[in-house]
Amino acid sequence: MNINVDRLRDLINNRPVIQMPDVHDILAAKLASAAGFEALYVGSFGYSACGFGRPDQSLITVESLIEQSRRVVDVVDLPIALDLEEGGGNAVTTYHNVRAAEAAGVAAIQIEDQVPGKEFGQGGDLYSLQVATDKIKAASDARSDALIIGRTQALAIGRDANEAMDRAVAFSDAGADLMTIAGLPEESVAQAKSRAGVPMAQFVFGQSLAQLEASEIKIAIYPGHSTMVQFEAVSNWLAHLKEDGKSFSDDDDIKSRYGTIIEFLGGKENAALARKYGVL
Repeated sequence: MNINVDRLRDLINNRPVIQMPDVHDILAAKLASAAGFEALYVGSFGYSACGFGRPDQSLITVESLIEQSRRVVDVVDLPIALDLEEGGGNAVTTYHNVRAAEAAGVAAIQIEDQVPGKEFGQGGDLYSLQVATDKIKAASDARSDALIIGRTQALAIGRDANEAMDRAVAFSDAGADLMTIAGLPEESVAQAKSRAGVPMAQFVFGQSLAQLEASEIKIAIYPGHSTMVQFEAVSNWLAHLKEDGKSFSDDDDIKSRYGTIIEFLGGKENAALARKYGVL
């Protein structure tokens, strides 16, 4: 029994909205936990970029995403939702990958209906409704207690709203506990929730907490946002370094900077273990 699944269910039942930042690496996960977030999302965009230096175009394996989620689970005591892409292969593959993801300790598993090789924006293709629904059914059958988040990319690739809603309803009927409709306008969330009959876990970008609550989004996922922050911050720092030649100003206490990070990562605890076992 995964206690974090119970914690996530409790959050869903008792919070108007759950902010779930996407964490691109382990340090970002620890920082998000320290900042007080109560659940995190491991997505393919950030891990593709920061773990492999590749765009999110189905160029990394589902197995590598599962392993990354295992690392995040190891360092933060929070419910983790994993972007499992399209589940991998066919419905049988999805079944086994969901079991592996649950064994890694994740509390929720998101499965989409877009065929691998995806591109953002218009274009790309979806699995047939039958194939996509069979994958959600396999995921629901495979899990012990983890939540299944069905996800349709219909709107995101230019299909119409009726198809997106039909897929959402079918995924809910197949066992999805929550639903993501990528590209769904904020004002349509309440209607989608009513038709699908499950809470909505939506990708969000600029909305305030008040706007999220009013829209009836239950889980607000911030896809790739920590990666964007890292990309911009490191790019700016490197540009300054190239031009000025200084990484930091003369009055910066570099030793203190190192110390702050080491302490945050558990340096004191590890030093105590070293003394206990005679390493120091």
